[in-house]
Amino acid sequence: MMKVEEEERRRISRELHDEVGQSLLVVRLYLEMIQGMVGDENKQASVKLADTRKVVEDVIVEMRRLISALSPSVLQALGLPASIRQFVRNLGRTFPGRVRVRMSDLDGLPEGPKIMMYRLVQECFTNAVKHSDADNVSLQVSRKNGSVYMKLQGDGIGFDVKDAAGKRESFGLAGMRERVALLGGEIDIQTNPGEGTKVSIAIPV
Repeated sequence: MMKVEEEERRRISRELHDEVGQSLLVVRLYLEMIQGMVGDENKQASVKLADTRKVVEDVIVEMRRLISALSPSVLQALGLPASIRQFVRNLGRTFPGRVRVRMSDLDGLPEGPKIMMYRLVQECFTNAVKHSDADNVSLQVSRKNGSVYMKLQGDGIGFDVKDAAGKRESFGLAGMRERVALLGGEIDIQTNPGEGTKVSIAIPV
């Protein structure tokens, strides 16, 4: 299941890069050419073209971020800590809050737990950015006693776990539990409305 999921992510990232990415670069080039042709003769059209070009450039940047998140080459090249730090740095472009990260003893992790922990960090942070309204988020990842541990804590608005799990459109919690169960791990989510959220995960290695 893990292998199939990662292969599908890589396939999607290649499609985005080779097809959508190249098309967007061509659109940006054409906009530059048209803007040069319009010149100062039609200032209103030139301004609109500049605005459109800026939108396309922002989409290109966001698409590159998505490609990196889908198939992070740094995960294979430099390992889990570097991948998480890169992800958090990219996240800072859309998350106005403060993020603190502490990691230790993560060198030489097996491929399965390494990929799984990275995906869980992604999922937790994405949920925090979209739903929590948090000002401060802290992440700790470490290995001891034959397991790798992750604890993410935020001071956001919190939620009712049972209520969230019962919503048909809510796949985040179910997906996280499935990922953890896949490797025989444990997950504990502590939260209540108005009290922030703490997610603790342990995966045996």
